[in-house]
Amino acid sequence: MRSLAALRAQLPAGLATIEEYPGDVSLSYLATRPDGRKTTLSSGVGTRHAPGSAPESPCESDPGINKETGGALPAWTDCVRGILPDGSKTVTGSRTVDGDTIVELIITTPDGTVRTLASGTRDDRTGVLLGGPPLTGSQLFTLASRPDILSTITGAASDAG
Repeated sequence: MRSLAALRAQLPAGLATIEEYPGDVSLSYLATRPDGRKTTLSSGVGTRHAPGSAPESPCESDPGINKETGGALPAWTDCVRGILPDGSKTVTGSRTVDGDTIVELIITTPDGTVRTLASGTRDDRTGVLLGGPPLTGSQLFTLASRPDILSTITGAASDAG
């Protein structure tokens, strides 16, 4: 799969390997640090926005409700806006929910396509905390700045083949 090859070629500092989740059909990966600790990396699809718009900052929105407890989720913090080389507008943010720290990069392409690139500390399939820290917002932004990674995340035509 081209996306895995692109990620392996651009492996962020502090990661030793990256593998697809077995049997997973989405863009979800399990990354291992040199000391054996693991973290997740995944890509997702958001709602479409008007061309040229910027993504909504999670730090400025309602954090939502925890489905398990019914209480409010912790607010997002450390939100930083940026612009990728292709003109896509971004915002990163992080929060910790039930021990799982999630860092997310929200990307809005010039045509209004919204995608996310996220890293977390919990295995979504088992619920087990993995022990390694997530990638930072800066690391996610650097990954998305690479044309081969960005085309994989956004499903751009240049990823065909």
